[in-house]
Amino acid sequence: MTVVDTTPPTINCVGNKTVECTTPWSFDAPTASDTCGTNSIAIVSTTTNATCGNTFIATRTWRATDACGNTAQCSQTVTVVDTTAPVINCVGNKTIQCGTAWTFDAPTASDTCGTNAIAVISTTTNATCGNTFSATRTWRATDACGNSAQCSQTVTVVDTTAPVITCPTNLTIECPASPTTNVTGVATATDVCGSVAITFSDSNATTCGNAKVVSRTWRATDLCGNSSTCVQTITVRDLTPPVLTGPTNLTIECGASIAPSATGNATATDTCNAVTVSFSDSVSNICGSARIITRRWLALDSCNNSNVAFQTITVRDTTAPVLTLPANRVLDCPGNTTTNNTGVATATDGCGSVTITSSDVTTNGCGMTRTVFRTWTATDQCGNVASGLQTIQVRNVAPTITCRALTFQCPGDVPPAYTNLAAFLAAGNAAASSCDASLDFALRSDSGLIGRCPGTETRVYRVTDDCGAFTECTQTITVDDTIAPVLTCPPALTVECGASLAPASIGSATATDNCSAVVITNSDAVVDGQYNLGFYVADPDSGTGPYSPTYLKFGPGSLPCPDAARLTGRALDPLRNAVAFSASGQLDALTSVGNVPMAFGQVVPFEMVIEASGGPGAERGTIEFTADWNTYTTSNDRFGYDTNYMVYCAFVDAADPGLLDPNNNARV
Repeated sequence: MTVVDTTPPTINCVGNKTVECTTPWSFDAPTASDTCGTNSIAIVSTTTNATCGNTFIATRTWRATDACGNTAQCSQTVTVVDTTAPVINCVGNKTIQCGTAWTFDAPTASDTCGTNAIAVISTTTNATCGNTFSATRTWRATDACGNSAQCSQTVTVVDTTAPVITCPTNLTIECPASPTTNVTGVATATDVCGSVAITFSDSNATTCGNAKVVSRTWRATDLCGNSSTCVQTITVRDLTPPVLTGPTNLTIECGASIAPSATGNATATDTCNAVTVSFSDSVSNICGSARIITRRWLALDSCNNSNVAFQTITVRDTTAPVLTLPANRVLDCPGNTTTNNTGVATATDGCGSVTITSSDVTTNGCGMTRTVFRTWTATDQCGNVASGLQTIQVRNVAPTITCRALTFQCPGDVPPAYTNLAAFLAAGNAAASSCDASLDFALRSDSGLIGRCPGTETRVYRVTDDCGAFTECTQTITVDDTIAPVLTCPPALTVECGASLAPASIGSATATDNCSAVVITNSDAVVDGQYNLGFYVADPDSGTGPYSPTYLKFGPGSLPCPDAARLTGRALDPLRNAVAFSASGQLDALTSVGNVPMAFGQVVPFEMVIEASGGPGAERGTIEFTADWNTYTTSNDRFGYDTNYMVYCAFVDAADPGLLDPNNNARV
């Protein structure tokens, strides 16, 4: 048998594969088997077909041949593809300053599988501030297989540069100029990236008053907020003095006010500041308080700029002093005419001290009389004079004379009249004159002794001064024997009642006297008893009728004590006072008796009872009682009858007056 091998070997290629370009690769060796032996594998062919870029399709065919020549083929296709985008590299984003020239930076690209093309696909620009912006450019790199990649570059154009500012020059201006910009200038500014806004702010530093230093800060700000500043210094100064207007020169009288309210005030104005006006005086004395005042007015503003003006005030004294004279005087001789007695003139002056002088012109009269004409002169320090006249009259005063009264016991004691002043004075009399040292003395009259016990002699003396003034005095000389005779009485004795009381019977007194003979007489005096007498009216009924005896006591009714020792006394109408009227003049006792009222036409008998008490002894005497009519006029109907005239009577038994018994009541 022929064993033949007509069966081709079995060859197995690895499956087709795709690899990325630039990735290393190789064909995968196939495997072969044969049922009838070995086999060999040989590459029959390798074909490559380019595609894009560096990509391609490669196919390799293998053949397996066994020993019998049987073959079999298989192929493996490797596809090299490019799915990887190129690598494109843009330059990094960049920021540049506005105003600087710039461009986008070209990117670079690479590809692992061929070439590539770079193209700009977009450029976007976004404005920011001023002339700044942000620009973005995008590039695309595309390889031969259509793979692409992009990148962008952003260029930011920024403005961080401040504007360039230029300040106006520093300036000094005079107040009141205003530091406004149209006067002081405006800053300027430039900017590379847009427009600029210029502003300013001031900082003031006061130097004096309204003067100041203004620090003006100018600021230039661009649209991106960048700013720059500069400072301009503006000095507002005040070098101008105030305008001062002084008051006019003035002449005033001394004593007038020199205060500015009276003499005028300076006025001042200043264009920049408040002004203080003050003054100071320089005084040049003339006389007294008269003077020339140079008043320097000073106007001073707040910056010590000053101006002065001068005012001349002349204070003159043309007014005489006011002289007050002492009163004219009339002095009694001898008259102290010195000024400490007659007064001193006084003077006032509105402009200084006053000197007062006086001069006298005297006109003499009689004795020490005179008239002094005293001229007072007041002179002030400026020579102004006032004068006046004071008259001082020294008048005569009559002399004084005083006669001493004399008393003598006997006419023979009386001295003769005085013949001269010395004897008059030596006898204790007085005479004097303030105006005459030697008075004339004379006896003017002498009455001689007139009368006796006492007797009086009157002598008139006169003194006369040199001016003929005189004064008299009367000297009374009393001659009175006041020394009683020395009397020697006979001794006391007791005689029997009825005996003779004649001096020849009972004895005579004897007497002696210092001045004359003595006549002895005698008189008798009876020592009265002292009695109190009371008057009563009594109902005469002794108790036998319806009435008991009723006694009504009246008053007043006592006998007065006699004013001299005598033997008799009489009551002063006691019944009228005691019975008819009361002390107030009203009808009293006879309106009723024993409490029984009296009526018109009624006859009332009654008795008067006189009570005597207080007698010292057994003396005897007689009481006489006399009744009389008495009327009482009334203006009413007290007695029940309407007539205004009533008459009533009081009766007593005048025929039996009765005797007084000192120890018992006496009835009349």
